Amino acid sequence: MQPPPDSLAEFRVVTNNMSAEYGRSGGATINVAYKSGTNRLSGAAWEFSRDTSMNAEGFFKSATGKPELKRDQYGYVFGGPIVRNRAFFFTDFEGFRQDREVVAITTIPTNPQRQGILGVDIRNPQTGVVYPAGTTIPMTAFARRVLSELPVTTSEGTTNNYRVLQLFENATDKVSGKVDVTI
Repeated sequence: MQPPPDSLAEFRVVTNNMSAEYGRSGGATINVAYKSGTNRLSGAAWEFSRDTSMNAEGFFKSATGKPELKRDQYGYVFGGPIVRNRAFFFTDFEGFRQDREVVAITTIPTNPQRQGILGVDIRNPQTGVVYPAGTTIPMTAFARRVLSELPVTTSEGTTNNYRVLQLFENATDKVSGKVDVTI
């Protein structure tokens, strides 16, 4: 869990020689203590926004322009008394919205390869028949169907010949609250 920084009263990093209460883990354990309400109402609000127009162009720039990045992170913390000097509340909220395009480069079969024409000699492991480079190898109907439904290459060559912008969307909301009572 990643609480909003404004909702933390303190944090402690335990890096080695941990007691049994922390279990077993490689690396550090981070303990956080949430803020508590006080006898007066107090709070804060924030927003962090980022847009594609503020981004630099990357090395693998797409033909359609800069990859999209829209990021909006916002929230609040609020606390105060329920009963003076006896009971207090504290709550926080954080919203996160991000639409991000990432350039992905991969290798897919070329048109001749989809027809079963390969640039190297192929040997059938079951029969031992060798198909010389540039000749059509036999394929099942299923293999032809799968190969025919692949997208068309976006560049020449047999490797790294397909480039696409992948869109990743993230919409996350986090809310927490606590009540402290002194008896």
